[in-house]
Amino acid sequence: MLQRINDIKKEYSSVVKEAQDIQKAQKEAVEYFQTQLATTVSLLQKLQKNSNFPEENPEELRQLEEVLGLKLPISAASSATECSDLVETDKQTAEQTTQKLLEASQCAFEPEQSPAGRRRGTEEFKEVTDCEFETISEFKRGHVKLSDVNMAYRILWRHFVEEKNSGTLDAIEMHKMGLRVAGKTGQAKLQVLKALDLIKISPKGLVSIST
Repeated sequence: MLQRINDIKKEYSSVVKEAQDIQKAQKEAVEYFQTQLATTVSLLQKLQKNSNFPEENPEELRQLEEVLGLKLPISAASSATECSDLVETDKQTAEQTTQKLLEASQCAFEPEQSPAGRRRGTEEFKEVTDCEFETISEFKRGHVKLSDVNMAYRILWRHFVEEKNSGTLDAIEMHKMGLRVAGKTGQAKLQVLKALDLIKISPKGLVSIST
């Protein structure tokens, strides 16, 4: 038995080390991409300020071609503006990608606790994270959005934890509180929270917060 436990510990350490290496590689890739985008934007700004170049192949354009890895035609300021807009869009996409990578990294290093365990013993409201939401099967999630799940959870948390109400809530009471649970989408919100063990639902449909 002890040997088996030691083997499991070694295997877990190996998985953690691998996850750390992946996180480091992701971070380096994102930082490189952001640096390249910043350089590109800077060069485009120079092109916009000096659109009527006397030379056939200005230095800024040559540098920009080197960063982008493609040949660009020399054109008027309008073309530079269009290109700048395109890079700005790519920059926003890069920022979104960075955020997703960071969230993915956080998922890999979240403590080995259940969603309920991470919230137990505190009155501070913690939203359902993307990581937690993604652990629920699409069958249970249906078409419900994470924002809707968090809105429902916020209402229930305020009622049971912040206002210190005990007992249970039925569908009519929840509706009066601004929480609609009718229909597939309404039920999906509760089913996601139940699957995460954040709430309890009785056979009669009565809802209470998990403690």
